Amino acid sequence: MRIDVITLFPDLINSYFSQGIIFQGIKKGLLEIHTTYLRDYGRGNYAQVDDRVFGGGAGMALMFEPMAEAVAAKKLEQKNLGIEKTLVIATTASGEIFNQKTAKTLEAANTGLIILCGRYEGFDQRILDELVDMEISLGKFVISGGELAAMVIIEAVARLIPGVLGKQESYEHDSFYEDENLAQFPQYTRPETLIHNGKELRVPKVLLSGNHAEISKWRASSRKKHTEPAVNE
Repeated sequence: MRIDVITLFPDLINSYFSQGIIFQGIKKGLLEIHTTYLRDYGRGNYAQVDDRVFGGGAGMALMFEPMAEAVAAKKLEQKNLGIEKTLVIATTASGEIFNQKTAKTLEAANTGLIILCGRYEGFDQRILDELVDMEISLGKFVISGGELAAMVIIEAVARLIPGVLGKQESYEHDSFYEDENLAQFPQYTRPETLIHNGKELRVPKVLLSGNHAEISKWRASSRKKHTEPAVNE
């Protein structure tokens, strides 16, 4: 899979994916992550990419022309590499709330991805209307730009690519993978018993039993219980 990110802060993306499990997937040749500096397509001596909004008000919005040229260049680049279909995603506050189901859909789509990172007051609406196939939001809160959202999207999608995590089981038991409403079951490590603040903390006996059928039943029931506080919050 090839993912292109169009951003005003490419080093944020490049730095994050220069280490960790996704970087291992890149080294294996399972995916490519490329960044494009939007100002390379800016206007005038100052490589302008944003401007004041019509109707007045505070803040600036990203201009249509630089983004349109950047998207066209990345689409052509992907096509020349044999990628026939490209999906363009914009990170916006009003987009579809991102979840594991969306990540699975994007990984299975068999397309190249181009992610547009919002900044300032967002995008000229014509970017979203004419250039973008899908808008994605991380939730109902505000952050300074779309780079964080882009990294979350890439991380969630890339770890589903076969071979990136090493074993399929590594993600099949993740929170929300099999059921978008269920988190992962609780995990325990050695030692079996801990004393903390005078309290004895023990690993559930069923996990020490060696009875895999009972362990599976416990994990299934625990996932629902473990998820309920987050779902009801």
